[in-house]
Amino acid sequence: MFMSKENIGVVPRYRFPESGEWEIVSLSFLADKIVTKNKDAIVKRVLTNSATNGVIDQADYFDREIVSKDNIDGYFIVNEGDFVYNPRISTSAPVGPISRNELGQGIMSPLYTVFRFKNINNGFYKHYFNSNFWHDYIKNRSNTGARHDRISITSDNFMKMPMPHNSETEQQKIADCLTSLDELIATENKKLEALKSHKKGLMQKLFPFEGEIKPQLRLGSFDESWKQRKLGEIYNIYSGQTPFRGDSDNFLNPTTAWIKTTDLNNTSITENEEGISDKALKKLKLLPAGTVLVAMYGGFNQIGRTGMLTYPATTNQAISALSPIADIDPFFLITQLNHRVK
Repeated sequence: MFMSKENIGVVPRYRFPESGEWEIVSLSFLADKIVTKNKDAIVKRVLTNSATNGVIDQADYFDREIVSKDNIDGYFIVNEGDFVYNPRISTSAPVGPISRNELGQGIMSPLYTVFRFKNINNGFYKHYFNSNFWHDYIKNRSNTGARHDRISITSDNFMKMPMPHNSETEQQKIADCLTSLDELIATENKKLEALKSHKKGLMQKLFPFEGEIKPQLRLGSFDESWKQRKLGEIYNIYSGQTPFRGDSDNFLNPTTAWIKTTDLNNTSITENEEGISDKALKKLKLLPAGTVLVAMYGGFNQIGRTGMLTYPATTNQAISALSPIADIDPFFLITQLNHRVK
């Protein structure tokens, strides 16, 4: 539906019947930058823009408020329908995410860029910013500044971003098509959550309660009592570290995944936020796929989170990596650890 990078500004790859001509205009032609400050801290609801979850309440994302309500008068007021650019880069958002606020009025850190489309019916651009067609412009007009994990781009350059523009009719058809797919995905996710709940119930019966030697539910003809072993007797345990962030060479041109506690998802890890360079890898242990990870400390309720690598990776110092000494199924370990988080 979107335009190819080679032919942007000419014609999209797919068209709806009776489609008109497309043109390229600047973002400032379509939207206004919002700089309304939260004077006298009138609005108390603090929002953040996550690469994976979009605009979300800060308290929900971090499990607690991380900004004092006495220090928010300099934050930008964001209305429902406004778009927010977070310059923090990650694996899933290599130039930072742009998300539409669908939660209602709130406030955003002045580190973010907030803009509002002149035509409020902007569902098309919500989907456009979920693509990567605008990434090259940001890369070419910005730098990483003093921090390697943030894009630095001026407001003028950001608002000059080239945007595809056509009749509202075709844009609405594209938005409706993609939104219908989002709704289908949401329905499937509800089914997934129901399965997770069912699994949680089974876990209560398939593992023995503390102090007992047999689970409530047995599979097949198994009837033997379970035995207890200390974790260190059957697993080698390693810990990683954080490469020196003051040396940008440790994170530029990453070649190896580097796992943090915020990447742990209590199941198989299929993606993570950051990677490290070959230089940084020399000081870390490369862990194979199948390694089970446990968060040993960290803020925002990270302690006890688990994950299992599906690809080779390294970790920071807050994670213990468990490598079995004997032939032990890593899925069994991570399932049992999730059962015993408390």
